[in-house]
Amino acid sequence: MEIRNTKLALTASAFAMALMLAGCGGGGSSGTTTPPPAVDETSTPVTVNVPTLPEGAMYALVENTYQIEAGGTATSGGVTFTCADEDCVVTVDGSTVTSTGGTVTAALTDAADMALTAQNKEKDDKAKADAAEMHERALGVAVALMNRSMGKAPMAKITRGETGAAMISVSGWTSSAAASAGAEGWSGMMFEGDRLDVKGQTMAVYTNQEAAKRKAFGGSGGLYTTTVQNVGFVAEAGEIAAYLTLGGTSTGATLPTAQAAFLDKSRFPQRGDKKVTYGTASSDTHKTTFPGTFRGASGTYRCVPDATDGCAVTAPGDNAIAGATYTLDGVWTFTPGDGQKGIEEDTSYMSFGWWMKLPSKADSGGDYVYDVEVFRHGATPNVSGDLGTLTGTATYKGPAAGIYVNKTGEGDTLAAMSGTFTAAAELLADWDKEDTDGTATLTGEITNFSGGEGMSDWSVKLGVGDVSSTDGSVSGKTSGTGTGEWSATFYGGTGAAGTGVAAAPTGVHGEFNAHSNTTHIVGAFGAER
Repeated sequence: MEIRNTKLALTASAFAMALMLAGCGGGGSSGTTTPPPAVDETSTPVTVNVPTLPEGAMYALVENTYQIEAGGTATSGGVTFTCADEDCVVTVDGSTVTSTGGTVTAALTDAADMALTAQNKEKDDKAKADAAEMHERALGVAVALMNRSMGKAPMAKITRGETGAAMISVSGWTSSAAASAGAEGWSGMMFEGDRLDVKGQTMAVYTNQEAAKRKAFGGSGGLYTTTVQNVGFVAEAGEIAAYLTLGGTSTGATLPTAQAAFLDKSRFPQRGDKKVTYGTASSDTHKTTFPGTFRGASGTYRCVPDATDGCAVTAPGDNAIAGATYTLDGVWTFTPGDGQKGIEEDTSYMSFGWWMKLPSKADSGGDYVYDVEVFRHGATPNVSGDLGTLTGTATYKGPAAGIYVNKTGEGDTLAAMSGTFTAAAELLADWDKEDTDGTATLTGEITNFSGGEGMSDWSVKLGVGDVSSTDGSVSGKTSGTGTGEWSATFYGGTGAAGTGVAAAPTGVHGEFNAHSNTTHIVGAFGAER
């Protein structure tokens, strides 16, 4: 309760009481009674500023007249009055507090201060909740869920070791929680914008990258059966163990950054580091022969010095253009230890997800419309060959995820729920082209929605779309819970290596949306054959 203060003269009854108290004991009283403070009752009353009180009768001011000695205090409800320099009289009349005599200050009692703090927090929390509710209602009455803002979602870096789930990171964002795609073999991560320029943004990334595997460096099916980006394998010959040539067999060679990433980080410069030289003297920090690892395998590095430049490795700068390489002076080799194998990461995988930016204010129509983007990607090249040689049909299954808004009521009772969902995607590719004038087709359905109330009845049908014979792309219309559009792209094979299902692309990734009078859905999916 807020106390408003106005000047008020001492009432007649209060004045009479003061006189009575002042004369209490008279001439016949005992001399042991302490006389009340001597206050000039004719002085003009002044207003006492009272702090805001917490709500509740126990903290309300009690109407009364309080006589206070200099330096003393008196408590009324949740307020303590203090008379600083000389005796004073404080009068509480309703919400008005006045004083005569010395200077009076008013402060909340400890109990009242704690109660006010708690009440203010409760009001603040309620205000935030009310604002969030209004925010959601405004979102619900928007014409559409999203302003498509393609290109704003950042790129995610995905890697995976021999054990554990895929490691997903986004520069400038903080991972907030693991995200389940609801499908075996898939893992995900939620992210919140960390830097100032991305705060208020949320993103989810899902991937089916498999665990890394150990493979032999050479031989049938080996990592370097043929030379790969200037790294070659030399088989064992007599007493000379098998080894790798790094950058070739001549001095002044280069090593692409993709292969340089496998070099032992404790022995070689990283991007942005300066040139490192290697020598044979006992005082040299870096030797020309030393133990280390390459692709996770233990072994020995050796360098045969160049007659002019010796042995050195120079890493490209941080801002080097794409395709930059490491420069190697001298002839470098790596000899794996007995039985050592290199790590090969899964490079044939899909990823998909969604990105959302919270609106900071309403648009010109009074609606809070979120910026939303769904994205999908195949780590291996998308289909580039002619799909016309394929026959039969192929089924693709996998998870889907996205964002929804579901509205209820109308007018003043209009409310909206929004959130994220996961679902299951199943698509059928028909390579026989029987009913579509010589064109392969793809169709499917998104079902098993989970994440919000009433979602179990939702389904999004992916209408028949013609598949491009050159790049494996396809698009069509959606129906079911709402109407909209969908698109997808095949990945993981050229599609021209043979006929039948075995030659079909290994996966398909896509996105979809569906809108009705009550529901808006946007999402993406990844599905495997």
